[in-house]
Amino acid sequence: MADRKDHYSYAFYADRDTARRFERERFSGPIGEFLWRRQEEQLANWLGKLNGRSILDVGAGTGRTAVPLAAAGARVSACDASEAMLEVARAKADTAAVNIGIECCDAMALPYANRVFDAVLSFRVLLHVVDWRKALSEACRCSTDTLIIDFPPRWSLAALQVPARALASVLRPKTQRFRLFSLRQIRKELHLNGFEIERVDRLFFLPIMFHKLFRSLRFTLAVEKLFGWLGLRRLFGGPVTILARRRDLRDRETSR
Repeated sequence: MADRKDHYSYAFYADRDTARRFERERFSGPIGEFLWRRQEEQLANWLGKLNGRSILDVGAGTGRTAVPLAAAGARVSACDASEAMLEVARAKADTAAVNIGIECCDAMALPYANRVFDAVLSFRVLLHVVDWRKALSEACRCSTDTLIIDFPPRWSLAALQVPARALASVLRPKTQRFRLFSLRQIRKELHLNGFEIERVDRLFFLPIMFHKLFRSLRFTLAVEKLFGWLGLRRLFGGPVTILARRRDLRDRETSR
């Protein structure tokens, strides 16, 4: 296992300037705003009623997901390995006047009891962590019923970015690299942890980076509608977001 201090996933996000710029760089402009609205709508649809539900956001970063969920009535805990990112999250929670349990910890060693949260969310985490299987196992362990995660699919145009970033990291060790996954690979690992996939959503056929270069939501929606009609997004689209549920609870509901 790579040393914690050397792995880019720690070094990159530990920087306070990176934390302050994070949301502006990731979610600004028409495409960034669209990505965020889409995630909000998806969570509202998949999670249903939020009031009083306990939710853990693993890799919460600057709280972009955790704060709105708390504002909607959920009892939210947020954790991240970067104290710099969590400083931004705390400031946002204070501004929004919401109460969030914020913890600086590693996704591969969550400091929570088994099955203590109704739902566990983890966005843009598995592709970066040192040991993704351990991180996924920890997220499953902490969830009573529901798990929502995303990942870049192996068979997508995003795969073209992997060798380029790996090469860049030779000169700049803090360069963000990432791994790709197959849906079958994720499904197998979830099954080992007692979960089964219920829903799968694929956002774009073309890489998000490509859409951000054009900075035209009209173009993005039009071209992705075409790829959707051709069936390419369903086969090769990404990022992939999945909703999984604990198997024993689902089987119990089915047998009623």
